[in-house]
Amino acid sequence: MKIASKKSLRFMLFLVSAIILAIPMGNVKANEPKNSETITKEELLENGVAPEKVDTLLEKIEKGQTVDADLYVGKEENLVLATEENPNYKKVFPDGSFIESKIEDITDEENQNVISPRKVEQIGGTQENRTLKVSHIAVWGSQSFKVKVYFPQIGYSKINQAYGWEYFGTVSGTDYKGIYRANETATADAVAIQKLNVTVPKTGISYLTKLEFRMRDGRFWDTYTQSKIIP
Repeated sequence: MKIASKKSLRFMLFLVSAIILAIPMGNVKANEPKNSETITKEELLENGVAPEKVDTLLEKIEKGQTVDADLYVGKEENLVLATEENPNYKKVFPDGSFIESKIEDITDEENQNVISPRKVEQIGGTQENRTLKVSHIAVWGSQSFKVKVYFPQIGYSKINQAYGWEYFGTVSGTDYKGIYRANETATADAVAIQKLNVTVPKTGISYLTKLEFRMRDGRFWDTYTQSKIIP
């Protein structure tokens, strides 16, 4: 009986240990945005800055100077970057800063566990459901979201859903996210928008960034606006 009691005690201790190890520590969530109050050399390299430019660019940022990319995007609103014809857009500036936008078709990836046709063939044409990921990357970090869109055989295209909102970098918060206009019309685009408040470290400069996904007449593209916030 004593031997059996010792075995039972060991088994109970094992179960308790397993339960403790299985309990998640803290409130950390894998999908939470990654925010930072500074920009490091490693982050600049990870974001896409060329190794031969990273040191001088970091020095420029630490001195509180505006990088070339921010000067460029600040000149006009709704700058068209990635398009259906050119879904991977990147522009590099002399100081090493850059802007990059992408529109990726992730329909097959998102629909792995969904039994529904991507395309429905009909007489005279095809109606299609697609899932796209829209993203923008810059020196300060990145922002992205996904949209489920519908292209009918006849009629106007529609954004059925916008979701998967993410951002990384020196972001202080979200200003707006959602579908601004679900259905395109004869005179207006269907639009989904993500707006972020971004603060550039050591410069005292804050921006409102706006990444838009737009579609009309069977085409889609993204636009980007970066407006300086006046205190």
